[in-house]
Amino acid sequence: MFDSCVTSLTDADSVYNNFMFNFLTHYNDKKQPFSLFGHSSFFLHESYVYRQVGFKKFLAEISLLSDVYFVTVEQAIRWTQSPTPLNKLNTFAPWSCPKR
Repeated sequence: MFDSCVTSLTDADSVYNNFMFNFLTHYNDKKQPFSLFGHSSFFLHESYVYRQVGFKKFLAEISLLSDVYFVTVEQAIRWTQSPTPLNKLNTFAPWSCPKR
């Protein structure tokens, strides 16, 4: 749970750096999935706006990476059941948007 180590997160930069350090540990190793689990209270109190700023900066930066995907737990499970190479994820049905 990312909200279990809040004492060291005192400003937007420390929030950003904490998330980025942990993400890069996964990304630069074997590109294993990086899960984010926490409570909304980490962000919601009015004195915690800096946490939102740091987290949004983190999300914005990693979303620029062409091999990073934001998926639900269910979508991640579906991928482990049917591992698909990076160059075919555009057509991986469990990650596509439903058509109406």
